[in-house]
Amino acid sequence: MNIGIDIHGTADRYPNLFMDLVDTWRASGHVIHIITGESGDTARKQISDLNIPYDKFFSITDWASGQNCPIERTPSGPWMSPDVWNSAKGIYCRKHDIGLHFDDTVEYAASMPKGCTFILVGEDFDQAWSAIEDAVEGEK
Repeated sequence: MNIGIDIHGTADRYPNLFMDLVDTWRASGHVIHIITGESGDTARKQISDLNIPYDKFFSITDWASGQNCPIERTPSGPWMSPDVWNSAKGIYCRKHDIGLHFDDTVEYAASMPKGCTFILVGEDFDQAWSAIEDAVEGEK
């Protein structure tokens, strides 16, 4: 299976969890795609600093630049049309047959292909993951 993981608010929020999951998934033959809004140069360093291995990489900013979409550089990062920004991850997931995607931004879910399970990494994820960790610890 092709598995997508966002960096900001997702992998960087749970680096140890994603490092362990990715190791397990890759050992089982799954392909890990880092799918982020940040530019490639910046994001590759961030994911490297988190020690999370991956097989493929996608940057909304780099993709939009290659599509000649207008991009404004702002102090908080690149800005482009919300329609372009919010659909880019879904376009990538459709093209690369992503079956599972982890992200902290619910707006991306609407553009995901039908066969892609979208996991929202947010408050509910915190609670669910805590319960899973407690259950696993209780089994030891």
